[in-house]
Amino acid sequence: MSEIVIRARGLQKSWRGRAVLDTVDLDLKRGKVCAVLGPSGTGKSTLLRVIAGLETIESGQVSGLDSVLTEGRIRVPPEHRNIGLVFQDFSLFPHLTAMDNVLFGLKSGSAAARREQAMDHLASVEMADKAGAYPHTLSGGEQQRVALARALAPQPDVVLLDEAFSGLDAKLRASLRDTALKALKESGAAVLVVTHDAEEAMFMADELALMVGGGIIQSGPPEQVYLKPNSLDAARLLGEVNSWTGPLKSGKLTSPFGIFKSELSADRSVATVLVRPEALNLVPSDKGQFTVIESHPLGAQIAVKVEASTGEVWHSRMPIGKIFAPGDTVEISLDNNLVTIV
Repeated sequence: MSEIVIRARGLQKSWRGRAVLDTVDLDLKRGKVCAVLGPSGTGKSTLLRVIAGLETIESGQVSGLDSVLTEGRIRVPPEHRNIGLVFQDFSLFPHLTAMDNVLFGLKSGSAAARREQAMDHLASVEMADKAGAYPHTLSGGEQQRVALARALAPQPDVVLLDEAFSGLDAKLRASLRDTALKALKESGAAVLVVTHDAEEAMFMADELALMVGGGIIQSGPPEQVYLKPNSLDAARLLGEVNSWTGPLKSGKLTSPFGIFKSELSADRSVATVLVRPEALNLVPSDKGQFTVIESHPLGAQIAVKVEASTGEVWHSRMPIGKIFAPGDTVEISLDNNLVTIV
């Protein structure tokens, strides 16, 4: 089991009567990436800033490897926490070259050794050839690579990234997160990534925490959280989901799209089945009970809206190849690995 570098327990903070952090627990482990995913205004960045020592809390504790960092009147300053920070706005010194920006946090060793170390970190983010460039001559993605190199150079125990890639276009964002993940893993630091991008969170995380309304509503390995969400809110944070709410009787929930079996043993007056669009495989059939109302190609997939006789509409996503047109009748088969009842 990886060593816990940061342990946050019971963090509470409010603003104008609203809970910004609502009894939040979180562990950051050495060599692992924890991604906190949630909509804007849910407390993600506040959580990061509390761990960094940039904000106070009303109650709770943040502890490091061998000491308390935040609790009550105790608040170790950010510069004494051995934490690297990467924000959305790059925050590079405009009057310093890329090399000098990275050198800024290096205080020990000879000048030659520090320059070699800085160059190694620039190389780790594929920026060695731009060591002499000033920030205004670099693209947004290049500036963010330098910011990451600067954060990693002092060999921090923890690296915190706050929506670090959200200001970039989709193609550049995907490329940069590849480079960033490799550099972060090589550093061995405990990493916290705060994002509202589900794909980014799933791609980078060893541990995924879903945050809504100031609280973490589910956490675990990304695959587990995606396949077995514990609520409709949790499911929606990770992408599109079909749902149906009704009574659970004898371990079964009946919906317009079929009968779903549950591992829950007790009957319930209200339960909800959650079905990922990828779970629905549509098969053309003249005797089909369901009707296609829309069909859209999405590159490697095709998105299809299908209607039950009750008027309920669900969404399917399948590998592209089959052609569906509005009015086609279909049968549905389900991948139960992508179905859960809560």
